[in-house]
Amino acid sequence: MRTLTLGVLVIPALLPACGVAPATGAADGTPTPTPAPLRPGEITPQPAPEHLRWEVGDGVVAASDEYDGARAAYVTHVPTGAQVVIGGDGGERERHQGSGGGLALIDAALADEGAMARVIEMATGELDPRNGIIDWVPFVKFNGITYVSAWRSPSPMPESLGNLRYRVAFRLDGHVGARYRSQDGDAGWLAPGTPLYEVRGYDPSFRLATLADGEVRLYEAGTNPAAEVGADLLDIRGKVTAIDVLSERDAETVLASIDDGRTVESAVEMVLGAPVDQGRRDRDGERYFLGFRLADGTSVVRSFWLESGEISRGIMTDAWLAMLVLGTLPEDFRPEQRSAGPRITKTLAMRLGVAGLRFGGAELAQVSEPHSPVARLMRLSQYVALTGASLGDVPDPMVWVIEARGEWRDAGIVPEDKRTTYAYGAVAIDAETGSIHGSTHRHTPLLGGRGDAPLVTPTPTLRPTPTEVR
Repeated sequence: MRTLTLGVLVIPALLPACGVAPATGAADGTPTPTPAPLRPGEITPQPAPEHLRWEVGDGVVAASDEYDGARAAYVTHVPTGAQVVIGGDGGERERHQGSGGGLALIDAALADEGAMARVIEMATGELDPRNGIIDWVPFVKFNGITYVSAWRSPSPMPESLGNLRYRVAFRLDGHVGARYRSQDGDAGWLAPGTPLYEVRGYDPSFRLATLADGEVRLYEAGTNPAAEVGADLLDIRGKVTAIDVLSERDAETVLASIDDGRTVESAVEMVLGAPVDQGRRDRDGERYFLGFRLADGTSVVRSFWLESGEISRGIMTDAWLAMLVLGTLPEDFRPEQRSAGPRITKTLAMRLGVAGLRFGGAELAQVSEPHSPVARLMRLSQYVALTGASLGDVPDPMVWVIEARGEWRDAGIVPEDKRTTYAYGAVAIDAETGSIHGSTHRHTPLLGGRGDAPLVTPTPTLRPTPTEVR
């Protein structure tokens, strides 16, 4: 059997490079309802009344809203940002070229007498606002992607704006109820006609921006049905200068910072390579915010749940990121203790434990991924006694012992004919800090009954010489 001597692993300074409906007033500032897609079994979505939003066809949308104090119809080719504003008398109020041939498609639609009559009807009558009913998220939706206002980021200079990409076709505020499902061209608060620009240096599937009174407001991708990995939601590779761990209370107070260049790069690669699952809702446990400081002076701030590893929205990161965050946080800002239990929950400890067993190192090669973990809370001295050693004159904290099945094989200086394969790995996770105190690999389970072993009271013994230390 192989046993590590005791030695707390907090977090290495450098990670290995690898490719890897909140309530109103929530700590992340997200009002209700969110524009996230509805799932089966949830309330049935309702379309907007056709006198307020009408799908003309070929990407052309007509919507009724206010224009210069009166009612008007905004006829928009959503994919290109082309738009014509029609008054109640049938006259044009504004005309915007957009990109591509969108304006020609609008003109073709309005050349139809029946369609034009319907648009004029939308542009007449009294406005019937329903303000104050819903506190909509400040979002826009184009090409299936829901972009949410990045209000925590410093505003870039107007010179950072690129080409006009889209124009808002329909404003939800005051027009639809909570059961409405957002469509391309919709915005929660922005008025129809508001231009959305590309941001220089960023993929438009990640960032768009508005410009009002000389101030740039960023909108960043929150929900993208086509996203498979983190890089499909965050275009930040090569742009991050530091990562801040921010308070859950305001998403602004910096609790700790990671600014070592290689560690930052490795952590970012982990996030960008992580799988995306935007249907998950297991967001229990401790939450922080991660602020990615970018080279252009802006930032990207996302919720981060330690237990699930999720970075909002739906980026499911490896447990090494949780270990990095825990190892960076000062003691006062680590997870709060719940009732009489430890700070590190069983769920989080199991994630950290499997991550701690995942890499064999120079002396022990991993043959297969660890799986089927079990957990047991005990004193460190009891864990050490289970391995056949003794604690000695060192602190004796409470630890979660996480045991998983897998395959690890001797490597390094061990001769080939002397190498053996181990079927079980166990690791001791400090129940207060999340740091690793030691690990062992064995042929048989360490925890009798796979997690139901009786607590062991060690008897004083001489400390044996460890067979191998890594």
